[in-house]
Amino acid sequence: MSGDLSAPHTIRRVIIFGNGDLPPAAQIHANLQTDDYYIAADGGAEVLIALGRSPAVIIGDLDSLSAETAARLRQNGSLVIACESQEENDLAKALNWVLERRPAQIILIGFYGAREDQSLATLQLAARYCKIIPIIILAPLSEITVLQPGQYTLTSHSGQIISLFGFPAATEITTHNLKYPLHRESLTEGSRGLSNVATASTFGLHFETGRLVVFKNY
Repeated sequence: MSGDLSAPHTIRRVIIFGNGDLPPAAQIHANLQTDDYYIAADGGAEVLIALGRSPAVIIGDLDSLSAETAARLRQNGSLVIACESQEENDLAKALNWVLERRPAQIILIGFYGAREDQSLATLQLAARYCKIIPIIILAPLSEITVLQPGQYTLTSHSGQIISLFGFPAATEITTHNLKYPLHRESLTEGSRGLSNVATASTFGLHFETGRLVVFKNY
């Protein structure tokens, strides 16, 4: 952990950890930087501890974190925030707290995988906030981003599987450096955007309306 997010307008990259399925260890470590600010959603604190890092903040209903671990983290300087409301899940609670501090980017780790209902909730939360801040989900098999309309250049590698889905729809999509290009086309519910292939170290896309979910398989 580093820095102070106590004041608004602080620019910082925040990584929020949950205690769900994780991406490969190499993907986690490749995405950690020395100045990242670590937030744990409840039991995500245990994940950070296993990685040899300490969360700056632990937030949630704390039903997945032992009182002993919470007390030890408090002694080490972590802020522990108990939010017992069941109206939102622990990720939503963490996002609401973080977004008040206006970071530049958020990465989610441990929120997508075996529990399909939780995975859908994670996607919906990313879609809710994508107009405010870029949110990247590091899932077990892929990196997932929900985009608002605009123009983007995304990193890739030749042969990488790239899937694009309207969420629930996106229009006037144009892509570059994908094997199956789109030119001012729409994606709605269905499989049409599944399993495209990157042909270079970056690919570009532009779209006019809606929201677009991008899956980049590792």
